[in-house]
Amino acid sequence: MLGEFFRYLKHPRFIRTEPFEPRYFFKFFIRVFFWAILLVIPRGIIGLFYTLKAVRPADGYWGLFAFFVIIAPIVEETLFRLWLRPQKKNFIFFSGISAVVSINELVEARYLNAGILMVLTCISLLFIYQVRYRKLLQRWILRHFGLLFYISFISFGLLHINNIRPLPAPVLLLAPLITLPQIFTGGALGYIRMKYGIVYSMLLHSIFNLTVFLLFGWLV
Repeated sequence: MLGEFFRYLKHPRFIRTEPFEPRYFFKFFIRVFFWAILLVIPRGIIGLFYTLKAVRPADGYWGLFAFFVIIAPIVEETLFRLWLRPQKKNFIFFSGISAVVSINELVEARYLNAGILMVLTCISLLFIYQVRYRKLLQRWILRHFGLLFYISFISFGLLHINNIRPLPAPVLLLAPLITLPQIFTGGALGYIRMKYGIVYSMLLHSIFNLTVFLLFGWLV
């Protein structure tokens, strides 16, 4: 099971969606979650030398639960993995989520994030309404799929370094080690996204977050 996943990580490729297999799905979750726990070890060692305190939003228990288990999986899977299948309907959903998140980032005074998301929203709208450009993008994604797959899950994992405050330069330089669990999990989510579809990568993401939330509290 994990052998198939690791082979896919070694050579990511555009594959046809398969019928959903619940037994495979939940076994895969258990094994990936176990590996993710092991990959927390480097963060623990680094934590002996630097304070790695997670930022905790002041939204109350149920607000935090809703964000962590429902909102974050939908938003993150849309922004990082939905476009791996470059279809018009995916660009439409992507542009909607991207626009909403960009407004939230603007309200929260995170102007760089807001600007990037606004640009992505405009680009996705261009691909929605211009068939010629959409076909060019589709061919480009398929041609460079392996590289884009790596970019999608590595950037997803590294982004979680923003959950840590304070963030001195040495900690920032160690981000790949600190975020190893999220990078690995991102690869697993990308694999499930391609194997079963975006709904199931969102479901797996939600189950991961729910498990962490129930077992350890809000850590990442």
